[in-house]
Amino acid sequence: MTEYALELDDTAVRRFVAAARLAEQAERDEWADAGITAGAAVADVGCGPGALTALLGQRVAPGGRVVGIDSDPAALAAARRLVGDSGVANVSFGQGDAASTGLAPGAFDVVMLRHVLGHNGGRQWEIVDHLRSLLRAGGCLYLVDTDLTGLRIFPPDPGLRDMWRRYADFQVSRATTSPPGSVSPTCSAAPGWSRPASAAGTTSSARRGSGDRPGKPVTPCPQPGSPGQRTS
Repeated sequence: MTEYALELDDTAVRRFVAAARLAEQAERDEWADAGITAGAAVADVGCGPGALTALLGQRVAPGGRVVGIDSDPAALAAARRLVGDSGVANVSFGQGDAASTGLAPGAFDVVMLRHVLGHNGGRQWEIVDHLRSLLRAGGCLYLVDTDLTGLRIFPPDPGLRDMWRRYADFQVSRATTSPPGSVSPTCSAAPGWSRPASAAGTTSSARRGSGDRPGKPVTPCPQPGSPGQRTS
């Protein structure tokens, strides 16, 4: 998954906490539609320092549980400290990769992945297929990423434009099958899955039907602006 470019010191963790609170407020309805409610089992893959994981733990109490997964030991250490300080008792953490979490198949009502796909050029299908396998029948795969193809700079800045071009070329070289930051080709629903119409902005989700099985191929989500995905 993502390596952290900046040290996860107290200032950085506070920034993650502030961002997590904003995300919770902005996605309140989407969380409820996805099934992030009392009693749910949720996996937060790519959890980082655990800011959102702690909020998920609060949301699924009583009776629910949350497992945070990250590949970075420093992030997991920060996450355990944060959750311990917050007093949330239904959250645990483990080390793993987004395409190989080590979690049991079919064990979760919701699997969340935030701002990871865009950093894993060429691996998006592998990641999404693995995360789907973790869902129970009727569970929801909740994907969030930033569509940087919507970025506009005004007034134009040649330096920033050149930086963006180099980043796009870098992603293409890694076999990214979509424009950098776009999640639409990998935020997917297989036949028998449904897509909540409330999936908003950079957020999209797919729900596993009772007839689906782990490892079944996925088909692309609609492009921005089509049913099941709203653009901001």
